Amino acid sequence: MALKRPNPQSCDRETLRRQFKREGEIWMKLQHPNIAYLFAIFEPVNPRWGEVMLISPWAELGTATKYLQQFENNNHTPGIIGDIIEYMHSEDVLTYHGDLKGNNVLLFEGSDRPIAKLTDFGLSKICAPTPIAASRVGGNAYWMSPEVRFAREALLSADTAEIPELVLTAQADVWSLGMTIFELMTRSENPMRDRSTDSVTKLLKGSAQAIDAELHDYLLCLPDAFQPLLRSLLAADPDRRPNMTMVKSTWQRIIREQDEIGQWSTILSCVQPPFCHYYPAVSESTTDCFESWRKWMEQRRQMRRVSN
Repeated sequence: MALKRPNPQSCDRETLRRQFKREGEIWMKLQHPNIAYLFAIFEPVNPRWGEVMLISPWAELGTATKYLQQFENNNHTPGIIGDIIEYMHSEDVLTYHGDLKGNNVLLFEGSDRPIAKLTDFGLSKICAPTPIAASRVGGNAYWMSPEVRFAREALLSADTAEIPELVLTAQADVWSLGMTIFELMTRSENPMRDRSTDSVTKLLKGSAQAIDAELHDYLLCLPDAFQPLLRSLLAADPDRRPNMTMVKSTWQRIIREQDEIGQWSTILSCVQPPFCHYYPAVSESTTDCFESWRKWMEQRRQMRRVSN
């Protein structure tokens, strides 16, 4: 079993207890084969164990991020994540996750391949039938949409504990899904892996045109068939992003077409230099050519600066 306990230094004990119970309540409401099962919300009698714990199954294979860094022939996980988000965005359970990324997708042993299950609903917001708001505006900069970044900055500058309305939205989840797919398909520890957190934040504060142009170049690292879908998921303007039903339909069509080509490794081999150099080396015996891609990307950025 896995025991999740709050960080006692993040805020006062009562706030922590409320936040964790709220996360557990949201988690309990979600019933999907690819959402990790929550056994119990446990409030220990002995304070040494903390105020509250969430008890769930132990994931033998760890997170999708770590697992897919070692095994490159696994292309079904992003589609499963999309299925989960489509379910969460359905009218019956309308819930926004708010912190979607590869490290929040756990992999369990399956009969023929790993089983992916989503976890960590600490930033989630239930919108139906009774709204349960997010306890804080958060998420990691690498997966955070530009509009959520803007709302978070406004919240911090206002120095208030109130959560702005619609900070978490379906469109923000779609953006995070796009970043998660890019992260997992390129076997990276995080998307835009040449950038620091501060650099990502600076990019997301820029114009929609600048964001779209930068992400266009990142997505050239993917096989051609996946690029249009990922560009739509990662559109800087949230109104241009598709809903999850459209995402699922498009993803399934692409995967069917790729299955006709052959193995996933064969599909990836179609990505030419310097774009294939973005991918981490599979093993120590494989040459890491990331610097070649980085130089190309810097040239592209310089060209955009000159043209602007």
